[in-house]
Amino acid sequence: MRTLITLMAFVVVVLVVAVGRIPEGEVAELVTFDRKGHGIETRLWIVDLDGETWVRAPKLDASWLLRLRLNPTAHLSRDEGLVSVLAFPSSDPEVRRAVNLAMLRRYGRLERAFRWLRNPEQTVPVRLEKLAPARRS
Repeated sequence: MRTLITLMAFVVVVLVVAVGRIPEGEVAELVTFDRKGHGIETRLWIVDLDGETWVRAPKLDASWLLRLRLNPTAHLSRDEGLVSVLAFPSSDPEVRRAVNLAMLRRYGRLERAFRWLRNPEQTVPVRLEKLAPARRS
């Protein structure tokens, strides 16, 4: 057990050092809303694929994904600015593979490190459709 904990700590240290040395790429901020209407910000990797914007939840029960399932309207802040979006999670395995491949191409080594921690076949791709420019609350 002690060896396993030591090994896990080593992996975390290596990942932290690697992340510090590798350009991060674009990280978007997605604001989802809880039942009371409070905005909760989540930083996510983002890709554009065939003219559509995609983010990805690491698992089915990611808190931000659960909020989107209750209220699919969100705010997205990225390099182009802040917009309101409508979210469409996908369970299509082909879409998941395409989004995972786009993430690998865009984020390279960081994506490979992500795959050590999470199974990419359990991720949930989410298409974000722009609605209008948004105002910060």
